[in-house]
Amino acid sequence: MSIAKRAASETGDPLLLTPGPLTTSTAVKQAMVHDWGSRDAEFLRINRMVLDKIVELAGAEGTHVTVPVQGSGTFAVEAMITSFVPRTGKLLVLINGAYGQRAKKIAEIAGRAVAVHETPEDTPPDLAKLEKMLAEDKAITHVFAVHCETTSGILNPIGDIAALVARQGRRLLVETCMTSGRTSRRPDSTASRRRSTSSWRWARRSRSMPPRVASPAVASAIARMPGC
Repeated sequence: MSIAKRAASETGDPLLLTPGPLTTSTAVKQAMVHDWGSRDAEFLRINRMVLDKIVELAGAEGTHVTVPVQGSGTFAVEAMITSFVPRTGKLLVLINGAYGQRAKKIAEIAGRAVAVHETPEDTPPDLAKLEKMLAEDKAITHVFAVHCETTSGILNPIGDIAALVARQGRRLLVETCMTSGRTSRRPDSTASRRRSTSSWRWARRSRSMPPRVASPAVASAIARMPGC
């Protein structure tokens, strides 16, 4: 009886298929063997190229910029919520899995007022109910949604959610860890002003720098926001 061989990467390591860090290619590993000074001209060039490429992948050239933060994807979500939702604001979290639940917990720990619209893990948000909640609760300033909920793999209708949120005059925060660079979602006038993602899930690179994509006005205003 033959025994199936264990799948391995190009470097002979076990394949990582978890929701978090994934297998990286030999080319990525080879690029990481060099040391770079943070003020070196070549490092600055590479950094600028990466930041510009992320905006390009998001289809947001000329309207948005990349804001890199050092930490995990959850760290990026926390940075997005605590940077963009002021203490005087209120966040409506759309939940149909673990990552929506995590965003709710982050917002609550950070002292933000939170409202919730929750559906089963295999069910997208009820858009009619979402619109009703926004129309009735004028205190809600921001809406948080997960594009692809890792728990079940469900792809939430971000385009429809974004259009609805825009009609109601609110701001949308989107977690795109599983979909950045894979699906087309341009952050135009009807879509999100801010999105967070995780580099080692979609870009197959090493961890530690999850980028956020935001409009220049929003990015430059972060440090000036009162109560953050």
